[in-house]
Amino acid sequence: MERKRKKCVTGSAARTTSAKSSFKEHTPLDTPCCGHLEKIKTLKSEKRALQKTVDELTEKLRKAEDCLDAAAMSRNLRKALSSLGKGHATPHAMVDIGAGVMVENSTLSRLTVHHSQSPCRFARDLLRTVFTDEELRGKSLTGKRCNAHKKEPKDGLDPVRVRAVIGMAFVHLFITCVYRFLGLEHKSF
Repeated sequence: MERKRKKCVTGSAARTTSAKSSFKEHTPLDTPCCGHLEKIKTLKSEKRALQKTVDELTEKLRKAEDCLDAAAMSRNLRKALSSLGKGHATPHAMVDIGAGVMVENSTLSRLTVHHSQSPCRFARDLLRTVFTDEELRGKSLTGKRCNAHKKEPKDGLDPVRVRAVIGMAFVHLFITCVYRFLGLEHKSF
């Protein structure tokens, strides 16, 4: 067995050396002859010219793609503008919370869902939706003097809208209590 292995190893070594020597014989010389030098120079100049053409065409392609993108964007904008011109703004559905005070239905349902466990927070956020920041600034809820601030009382908010907010908070509290009593989950009105 050992002899077969040695023969195999020596035979493969002899084959590789002969293959290397035959490869060296067929490789081109390091210094090409005069006829090949001229051909090499012409091929290199052709390669440079072709590479320059490829770069120019690539740049033109990029610019054309940019133009196509701009055209598509302008087409989409025209469609959007035409659809805006045709359609009319639909007003949001308003809900009367009492005494003619109107609140958007989406705002009321959002407040109901977010504050299903806390009627106090519901009333505070509903008050902030009914009154603007300027109306709330520097005013009290009722306009009366209290024991904590015995100075001159601040102006009160509009009592009609305040009563509507308080009434809606009571309705929300009542519905929340009924749902809790029945063991149901309260989602919205």
